[in-house]
Amino acid sequence: MIIVEGPDDELTLRAHFSTSAFFPAGGRVNVIRAATTLSRWNVDNFAAIVDNDYLEKPPPPVKSYDGRDLEAMLVRIGVLAIVIEHQGSRLKLEKFGGAHAFVARLIDEARFLSALRAVNARDNLGLPFDSVDVFKKVNQKSLVFPKRELCQALLAKSSSDLSADELLEAALAVEDDGIGPSGKDVTGLAGVALRSAVGNIPHTAADVKILLPALRSSAGLLLSASPWLATVSAELSAA
Repeated sequence: MIIVEGPDDELTLRAHFSTSAFFPAGGRVNVIRAATTLSRWNVDNFAAIVDNDYLEKPPPPVKSYDGRDLEAMLVRIGVLAIVIEHQGSRLKLEKFGGAHAFVARLIDEARFLSALRAVNARDNLGLPFDSVDVFKKVNQKSLVFPKRELCQALLAKSSSDLSADELLEAALAVEDDGIGPSGKDVTGLAGVALRSAVGNIPHTAADVKILLPALRSSAGLLLSASPWLATVSAELSAA
């Protein structure tokens, strides 16, 4: 049995574990709770998988993706580069050194947004990321976040008494934990880029809600060859 957070995880992983039953537990906390209970009952023929998000490392035997979340892992192994190659302009991508080099640039640019999310989780600020269209603020040509403006927009819809300068300073001081930004953030930046910098597709077709399913559905071959999948498969077989 494989316990995952939700249906997107199951849909992406199911073909790679065709003999295993899946249980979408409805969130990270529920996955950890289910795994802890099964371990207490001395059941070991299961895998429990969660996002890292901006939380503490999950306790054994729970495993996490190789990245901030499932989508971030898919970005790391090259799936987003394939999506961009198919939906973008080859000539425009060549100006950035190709799709893989361009994705590396997107990852670097998404680190500031990741730092804001880390500060929000650490200090329990309640910043409303879902209520602010952060990608609308990105410059379509340079693909750079206006950092202070983004801080102001998030604070304007929150109850935090921090100033924009204080939030900016806190985000810039965040140490890199090596896990990287979320897959949604990198993919959202890719959507901005596909409208102008590396493509010419409509806003609606480049929306992150469209690109994330494209990312997951394109994962098959690269995911099947990933070290992460090999490790999980080997541990399941040995159980």
